[in-house]
Amino acid sequence: MDRSPRVAELHRLLVDEQDEARRAEAHMELGRIALDQRRPDLAIRHFREALLLEPGLERARQALRTLGELSRVRDSSTAGDGRGRRAIRRLFRRFGRS
Repeated sequence: MDRSPRVAELHRLLVDEQDEARRAEAHMELGRIALDQRRPDLAIRHFREALLLEPGLERARQALRTLGELSRVRDSSTAGDGRGRRAIRRLFRRFGRS
């Protein structure tokens, strides 16, 4: 499925919408799309924005925790023990391709 029309729609919502909860949900969806596109840096930005808008949004907090875990593991993945690949699979199971 081509998500670019949905991405454009979500970006319009971020500009036009006044309700912070709806804007936070738009950031969450954009974060999930970024994960599907294997763009964790962009996903982090969207999850952080969601959390700024809705500090109690536990899904955003958990996504950031998982992405932080991924960053730490990625640095050690060169050891060849497979932890980096396992962390990536776990991340996509939780937050990507929903």
